[in-house]
This record gives sequence, structure tokens and C-alpha cells, in this order.
Amino acid sequence: ANRPQGYGMSGLASLPNGDLISIERLYLPLIGVRVNVRHLPLAKLRATPPVADGPVIGALEPPMSLDNFEGVAAVPKPDGSIRIYMITDDNFSSIQRTLLYAFDWTPPAGLASGAVAAAPAEPPAAVEAPAAAPAPAPAPAKVEQPKPEPVKPAVAPPAPAAPIVEKPAPKPKPKPKPKPVVAEPPPPQTPPPALEPAPAKPRTSAGPPA
Repeated sequence: ANRPQGYGMSGLASLPNGDLISIERLYLPLIGVRVNVRHLPLAKLRATPPVADGPVIGALEPPMSLDNFEGVAAVPKPDGSIRIYMITDDNFSSIQRTLLYAFDWTPPAGLASGAVAAAPAEPPAAVEAPAAAPAPAPAPAKVEQPKPEPVKPAVAPPAPAAPIVEKPAPKPKPKPKPKPVVAEPPPPQTPPPALEPAPAKPRTSAGPPA
């Protein structure tokens, strides 16, 4: 692998046609962190001798926020571009951070067909123009109709009430005076008849006295 002095390869991602995307990082106390994103063609990797080398497609340096990038992934998009994800970790250090970056890279014309040929092409979503809103219908004219007269029920009017004639109260009848009770003499009592002794029966000689 041909690398500039001080750079080390820390991640690789494969493309659908077999090419690779590599990230290479450099750290020096005086200048800080530098990161290169490189495209490695499959043809050079299969050459004799194989060479891991290719054009730098992205150079990251200050004032961009950088750290120790060591993870990379490449995802083909339907429009032919490649979305490259890069991630760091903080190494449990208070002076480092975990960062996730995403970049879109459009390969050159000669490479685009090969890079995306093996990827499942997704047809672009059809964008339908919004249908024109129908013109609002004119409001119907208000026609005021005569209000119907209330129908009165056919009920015979009530007969006039007979006049109330107050009758004079009847005069109280005089109470009859009580008649004096005349005591009548008791009827004369008939003295009871005198009791006479019963006649004795005569004795006979035939037997003992009765």
C-alpha cells in the first residue's frame, strides 16, 4: 500500500463492483488530526504485484472537527452516487469524542457504471404533480319561501259554562220540645190461687202401700 509518510490505514469498505474505499489517518501533536478518504480500484488490487493505491477523494483537516476515524461504510444510491459513512470512538478519553459523518461521492463517469452495476438499482419514485384543486362551485342563491301558516286543529270550541246560581241556605228547623212523661199506675196484681193439698189415694189390701 502506498501511503504518505505518517498515515495509517484504519478502515476499508467495499463497493458493489469490488473496488474499495479506505480511510487513512495521521496524528501529530503539532498539527493534530488529518484524514484521507481514498478510492482503491479492483484492477490495481488484482495486478501483479497487487497495489492498494488510488486517488484521494476526500481530505479532512481543520477547521473541520476531526478525531480518530476508524470505521467506514459505503452505500450505493439510486442516482449513482455513493454515500460514505465514517465514525470515530472516544477511547474512553475525556479529550476525544464519538463522531458520525456522512458524505455523498459521485464517482467519475467511467467508474459510475461499474460501481453501481452490481447494486440493485431502485427505480426513482414517480413524482406525481398534485392535482389542481377544483374550482369552488358557486354558492346556490338563497330563495326565501313563504312561511306556511300554522294549521289550527279542528276542535269544537268549548261550550260556555253555565252560570253558577247560589241557593240560599235552608233555615234550620226548630227542634221539637220534649213531652212530659206521665207515670201510669201499675196494673192491679191478682193474688195467686191458694194451693190445695192433693187428695190421698185409698190403700188396697193387695200389697204394700204405694
